[in-house]
Amino acid sequence: LTGYLISLIRMQVAVSVWVMYLAGKAVGADLLPAYSWFN
Repeated sequence: LTGYLISLIRMQVAVSVWVMYLAGKAVGADLLPAYSWFN
């Protein structure tokens, strides 16, 4: 069960990063400074 939870959380994090990346590409360079804070 713990392994399943960890993989679920990892998938959630990956989806969140992917959505942020897509949103950044859609908006353009405006989100680049804010996005660099997450790296």
